[in-house]
Amino acid sequence: MRAREDSHTRSIKFFLLICLTIILGCTVYVAWIAWEERPSARRAYFIYSEQFEPVAATASDAVVTIRTTSVQDNGGQAVQIFNAGSGFIIDSSGYILSNEHVVHGVDEIRVILSDGRHFPARVVGSDARDDLAVLKVDAEGLPAVSLMLAEGLVPGQVVIALGNPMGSAQDGEAVVSFGQIVRLNQRLRNDIDAENDRYYDDLIQTDAITLPGSSGGPLINTQGKVIGINTAMGTSVESGRHFGFAIRITPRLIDKIEKLRVGQALEHAFLGVRPLELDEQTSKRMKLKDLSGALVVQTFTGLPAHNGGIRPGDVIVALDRQSINSPEDLFSTLHRCEPNQLVRIEWMRYIREEDRSIRLHSDVRLARRSSDDL
Repeated sequence: MRAREDSHTRSIKFFLLICLTIILGCTVYVAWIAWEERPSARRAYFIYSEQFEPVAATASDAVVTIRTTSVQDNGGQAVQIFNAGSGFIIDSSGYILSNEHVVHGVDEIRVILSDGRHFPARVVGSDARDDLAVLKVDAEGLPAVSLMLAEGLVPGQVVIALGNPMGSAQDGEAVVSFGQIVRLNQRLRNDIDAENDRYYDDLIQTDAITLPGSSGGPLINTQGKVIGINTAMGTSVESGRHFGFAIRITPRLIDKIEKLRVGQALEHAFLGVRPLELDEQTSKRMKLKDLSGALVVQTFTGLPAHNGGIRPGDVIVALDRQSINSPEDLFSTLHRCEPNQLVRIEWMRYIREEDRSIRLHSDVRLARRSSDDL
C-alpha cells in the first residue's frame, strides 16, 4: 500500500515539475519575443546612445526651455497659469524657433539656456495656422543649430528628439530621446484646434518619446541637423506606445520662418467653405458613384467658393486639378496653394428635377488670409 502511495506521490511531483518547466519556458519565450519586437526600448536606446550621444550633446547646447506665465480671471480673482515648452536657437544673436501654441496668449515668456542662464523673451513673429513662432532674447554668441531640408527620409531612420517633456528640463539641460521614423506625410485632423485655425500636414511620425512640454523642440538626424519641429504626440490604443509628430523642414517652411523672423505676417490661401465627410445616404441620394469628395455644408459670402458658384449641398471633387477624396484632401491641397492664386475648382451638384448630379467647375482666385486675421 505504501509503495502505491509513494508511486502516486512521485507521479504528482513529476507532473508538477513538467508544468513548472512549461510555464518557465513560455515565460522565457514571451520575454524573448518582447525583447526582439521592441527595438525602440532599452536595448535600442543603448545602441543609439553609444553611436549618437556626441551628436545629441552638441545639438542640446542650442535647445532651450520655455516657461510661460499667463494671468486668467477666476471669478474676479487673478490667477497665474504656468506652462512649459521647448525651443531651439537658430541664430547666435538670440533668435529661437518654437511652436505658436507654446506662447499663444501668454503674458510673460522666460527662456532658460542650456548653460542655466535665464532671459526674458519676446515674440517677433508667429503664425497659428502653421504653428510657428520666432522668439528673441537679448544675447549674443549663442550656440545654434542648422535647419536641414528633410529630404530622402525613410521609415526606420534613426532620429533624436530634444526638449523639455513634462517640464523636466527646468535647469535648461535638454532631455534626449532616441527613436526611429515610423511614418511620413502624416496629417492630423484639421479640427485639432478649430479656435486658432491650426492645420498640420506633412508631419514626420516617430517613436522617439515626446510628451507635453516637448512641443517646439527640434527633431534632428544623426548628423545633428534639424529635420523637424516636435509639435504633437499620440498614443497607440493597442500597444500603449507613444508617438511624436514633427513639422517637416521644407523650403517653403524655411521661407516662412525667415518672414516671421523679420516680423512679417504670413498669408494663407483661403477658399471660404466648411466641408464634411460625404456619407453613404447623401451619396446615394445624389446618385454619386462613391463616397469621394468633400460635402459643403457652409459657404461664406464674398469669398472665392461662394463667388465661384458653390452652394451648401455641393460636393467638391477637385481643386487646382487635384482630386479631392475627403475634407482632409481639400485642406491639404488648399494649404499648398498660394494666396491670390487662380485655381480651378470642380464640384458635383444634385439636380432634383432630373434626379441626377452634374459636374460643374469654375476658376476662382483664392483669398488672402493673414495670421493677423485669425
